[in-house]
Amino acid sequence: MLKKGDLLNIGYYDYGQYFTGSLDGLRFRLGRDPLEKVNFTPKDKRGEAKLKLTVWPEPFSFDHTEDDKKKDHYFEYSNEGLDNIIEFLNNVASIVKSGKEQKWER
Repeated sequence: MLKKGDLLNIGYYDYGQYFTGSLDGLRFRLGRDPLEKVNFTPKDKRGEAKLKLTVWPEPFSFDHTEDDKKKDHYFEYSNEGLDNIIEFLNNVASIVKSGKEQKWER
């Protein structure tokens, strides 16, 4: 189970990097959308951004998983958005763990 603080701070995603992880049979990749390095750009000139979460079933990495098995979800680009992602991932992982993989997309 993920808890607050398990995902990197919102400022990490300003560097244009992804964060990847796995949880109970579920893999995920989290990053800024659009994926741009904006850490030196003034906040008022960055434009709109979302947190893009991609989830897929184990065992393979993002690059070695077929695209039709990956599901994208978008969240507010904020610490609250990160909190919502943690809740979402915990819910999806519990579905996967229960053996109902066909229903793991919410």
